[in-house]
Amino acid sequence: GKYYLISYKGEESNITLPNDLEGNNYEIYQYAFYDCSCLTSIIIPDSVTSIESYAFSGCDRLTSIIIPNSVISIGYGAFVGCRNLQYNEYENGLYLGNEENPTLALIEAKNTAITKINISNTTKFICSRAFSNCRKLTSITIPNSVISIGYGAFVGCRNLQYNEYENGLYLGNEENPTLALIEAKNTAITKINISNTTKFICSRAFSNCRKLTSITIPNSVTSIGEWAFSNCRKLTSIIIPNSVTSIESYAFSGCDRLDKVYYEGTEDNWKFINIGEGNEKLGKCHIYYKNK
Repeated sequence: GKYYLISYKGEESNITLPNDLEGNNYEIYQYAFYDCSCLTSIIIPDSVTSIESYAFSGCDRLTSIIIPNSVISIGYGAFVGCRNLQYNEYENGLYLGNEENPTLALIEAKNTAITKINISNTTKFICSRAFSNCRKLTSITIPNSVISIGYGAFVGCRNLQYNEYENGLYLGNEENPTLALIEAKNTAITKINISNTTKFICSRAFSNCRKLTSITIPNSVTSIGEWAFSNCRKLTSIIIPNSVTSIESYAFSGCDRLDKVYYEGTEDNWKFINIGEGNEKLGKCHIYYKNK
């Protein structure tokens, strides 16, 4: 039921992708434009809903790209190696987007020496490793407009000041300081109630919390990041609210004792959750539907 642009085999340098595929929206698949040395500019139409991992990686002559508001996800390393890509600057961030919203996607920090940043309030995506190794970064404001935080967005930010709630460390804004759950306070925690204003459980948030036996996820959460609960070996059951639309790759890898999933939506809705690879464990669990 999905359509994909798999790869580009042409030699034109300036291209505009088709408005649709047989009348359907479509996604740009992994590595679709990988290492296209001829490509210098590309316009993506409103019919594209996703740009998957490494889609434009290695396009070292690419200088211009238009990303429409229709895009709802950008995969890991989508633009890695695009060393000549021209970004839109706002404060200490480098962005890609379109004429209507030039700060749609925050690709990376202007440099790793920044100490603080207020992200544009029209930004939808904080891309993977956007602030990787910004060791002097102490303060960041994430607006409510953000719908996705990529893998390892804050890895190596050892001086970043978090907002604490129960056993979790969060980032957000003045209105909602617990918008994004970045990580557990420590790996020795046994239980946690996540703030009921949290939208994202970020990548590796509870990775290697081997004593974690209980967790309550509120119905404000929309996505569970990569490896979020990996190696939580004492976790036996989990309640997933029907607000969750995405469970990223390997979210429950190594959860050997997990055998019960309580889903607060219908069986039909469960089928429409974007469940990433490496989550075969969920398919082997007893799934209980609150609204059967």
